[in-house]
This record gives sequence, C-alpha cells and structure tokens, in this order.
Amino acid sequence: VTASLEIAIAHGEHLLAESPGQALEQAREILRTDPLQREALWLAAAALRLTGNPAEAARAEQTAIDASGRDPSLVAAGQAFAAGRLDEAERLLRPLVHSRPRDAVAIRMLAEVAMRVGIYAEAQAGLRRALAIAPGFSDARLALAAALQHQNRPEEAIAEYDALLAADPADVRAATAKAMLLGQFGDYAA
Repeated sequence: VTASLEIAIAHGEHLLAESPGQALEQAREILRTDPLQREALWLAAAALRLTGNPAEAARAEQTAIDASGRDPSLVAAGQAFAAGRLDEAERLLRPLVHSRPRDAVAIRMLAEVAMRVGIYAEAQAGLRRALAIAPGFSDARLALAAALQHQNRPEEAIAEYDALLAADPADVRAATAKAMLLGQFGDYAA
C-alpha cells in the first residue's frame, strides 16, 4: 500500500463519522483506480451503510471478502493456519487487524485462531466485530455459531444458523450444523 493510498484511506476514515457521503466519494475515487482495493471497499461499505444503502454496502463487503484471496498477507496467514502454525498465523494477523480495523476477513481469521486454541470468548468477540462490519459475512456467522456451541450456548448457536438459513435457505453448511446440534438434544423436528 503506497503512502498516498494510506493517506487517502485515512482521510476517508476521518470523514466517515461526520460526513459519510464524502467518505463514500473518497472510497469511490480510490476504487476508480483499483476496483478491488479492499480497504477502499470496506470504507465504501461502511459509508454506504451510514447513508442508508445496505444492499449496495453488502455488495461492497462481498467484493472485499472475495478479493481477500489476492491479499498476500491474508494468504500467508491462511496457509499458516491451515498448516496448524497458529502462532505464525496470529503473528501475521494481529498487525493486519490493527492497521485495517474494517477488514472483516482479517478479523474473522484472527478470531478463528482464538477458537482453534480454545479462547472462545475472544473468538466470539472477534466474530461479532466482523459481523458488525459485514452482517452478511456467512463464514463469520458460521464460525460464531460454532464458537457459541463450544461455549455450551446452543440456543444462540441455533439463532445464528437460522440467520444463515434465512439469508440462504440452500446453505448446506448451516443446515447440517443446525441439524447436528438439534440431534444432540433429540430435537429432530426443528
């Protein structure tokens, strides 16, 4: 990320609270040059939510989520996580989360590290933060449901699965996880 891009993003972040419309214009200016610039997409999504455009915000969030595979830092952290090198994944993710406070993908990944080592309260907090940024982020909601299950909070987990299924009735992951959870309690009809 170049210094001028960092300055432009910081300026947009500064505008967000008092003038979300101007923050949106700042983000759109960046996106004209690079339509997949993730920090600008997250900024645009936040501004769109604040200006009352949730559907357009959700599209910007999904584009940012989809573009995360192009981010070498997130790819490296994901590879470390997949290989079980959780300390390395955390070491890579913490500075990203600090420097990109709206990056729901980085936040979710760090929360998943916490979940993998059994720090479920921290995982839950991170996943809720990711969902506050990107409410339609299904991977974060699915992970939150799992964290709630690990904390023996099945009703809350079921509510998260239901939210996923309301958004996408064909979500096999959510349907399967919900059915398995209900099956643990002998409730096969729900």
